[in-house]
Amino acid sequence: MNIINPFVVISLFSFTLFFGFGLYPVSSFAQNHPTPAKPKYQYPQEIVNAYISSCRQRSIEEGLTEQQAKTVCQCTINQFQSQYSFEQFIKIYTQAQKTKESPDEFVDVGIECATNLLK
Repeated sequence: MNIINPFVVISLFSFTLFFGFGLYPVSSFAQNHPTPAKPKYQYPQEIVNAYISSCRQRSIEEGLTEQQAKTVCQCTINQFQSQYSFEQFIKIYTQAQKTKESPDEFVDVGIECATNLLK
């Protein structure tokens, strides 16, 4: 069981939602949590790779371990691909870029995945 400071989780939400979840320009899930076989929607691999790379870097900067960052970032991209078509994801991303706010869709996914770290 990994225990992380609640402050780190809050920081992760605020920072990762902005940078890791797509508001920052886009430049195996944990051992205890199996990944879904195949998400409903498949995003271009280069987008997935860029998202995971950016998300992991920012999550580590916010105080998560390498494994925790890997878990959260893989979880979030899996959730996005399971819930939103690529077109929907880009629309949410574009709107977030304009408003500079984390959309509810990103927040919901972030909370779900960060909660998995606390289990």
